[in-house]
Amino acid sequence: MAKSSFLDETIKDNDTLSLVRSLVVESERKYRALVDNANVGIYVVDDSRVLYVNSYLSRLTGYAEEELVGMQIKQIIDPKYLDEVMARVLHRLKGNVDPQPTEFRLVCKDGSAIDVSGRANKCVYEGQQAIIGTMLDLTEIKSVKARVAHLEEVIESVPMPVLRIDVSERISDANQSAERLFRDSGSTLQNVHLASLLVDENPQRRITDIFLRSRRNVWNGKLSFLTGAGESIEASVSAIPIKNERSSFAGITLLIESYV
Repeated sequence: MAKSSFLDETIKDNDTLSLVRSLVVESERKYRALVDNANVGIYVVDDSRVLYVNSYLSRLTGYAEEELVGMQIKQIIDPKYLDEVMARVLHRLKGNVDPQPTEFRLVCKDGSAIDVSGRANKCVYEGQQAIIGTMLDLTEIKSVKARVAHLEEVIESVPMPVLRIDVSERISDANQSAERLFRDSGSTLQNVHLASLLVDENPQRRITDIFLRSRRNVWNGKLSFLTGAGESIEASVSAIPIKNERSSFAGITLLIESYV
């Protein structure tokens, strides 16, 4: 006769006990595989030491898992961020919750530094109060943001008019060329409905059709526009779908490639 800690009842049948044990072992094996193969760092710390890390954090820092476990937190945090990180650790240990991630810098075994973002919550680990958290490497994210910022600067200055239209079919952004083409110096294209710029028998239906066609693929075609000077032009355009952080359709970028 045995006591099951997770079923909280007495198990009298040895075959049942063996089955339960095998289920627990299998569950632990699958959990461990999931944690170790996660593309995010998972860690457990107390008020000063590292208690557990997954293999992702080991690879990220260059330390073996065995080296990290038991290490003082201050040994792997950039001194510039140490006070803030430790304050947040103590804050979590008191049961406080902060929905915002913390950005700081890890110091790797080779002395290099990595920008990371972390989230954490209070837990009980091996019978003691601790916090469990996830850590995301921001290196690639920051690199992408820098490239996007540079691209935005390029788009702003190119001679080709570029419009970004959100799902409400209103202009959320326009570069300098688009502003010069469609507006005089005293107005802006911000929040203007795209239909108001088109010369068409049914501009609303035309826009709806373009949105449907460009949800998954680039749409190429011709549109007639009314310029800020009151002139009608025919333009070759490309509508490129915009995706949000959840990869859902969020509008289109309209490139006005040529016009007469």
